[in-house]
Amino acid sequence: MTEPSTPPSLDSALAVRRVGKTTMVHLCDLTAPDRVILMSARCWVDWKAEVMEDLFRPHRDGDQITIEIVDRAVGKAAQRLFTTEVAYRAFQSAAKTGRFDGLAPVPYGQKHGPWIWAGGVLQEAEAKALHGAA
Repeated sequence: MTEPSTPPSLDSALAVRRVGKTTMVHLCDLTAPDRVILMSARCWVDWKAEVMEDLFRPHRDGDQITIEIVDRAVGKAAQRLFTTEVAYRAFQSAAKTGRFDGLAPVPYGQKHGPWIWAGGVLQEAEAKALHGAA
């Protein structure tokens, strides 16, 4: 397997995490982690399949992408997330290789699971940046 010429970074990180002990999932761009889309497990599985098969058509405006999700299990209004073409393509490539299957369980005492993105797990990346090792 060849390594990508430019590895994904936090500047291009569309990520997901498990919400509590439930089967709900958060999706966000890690450059704005307070803006999230909440999806039920069924919506997450269906949407991820669309992304993997290149059937999902986000709105594009230059290098910016708007992801719009309507999940009736969560609410009637569409939820929107803004990211970049680079982040979306990295996410799509990682999804095709099964990177987001089996989201990590939530550690004891924490509200949510770790953010998982194309390049790994956010906490591991932060630990490596701060201490030189995960």
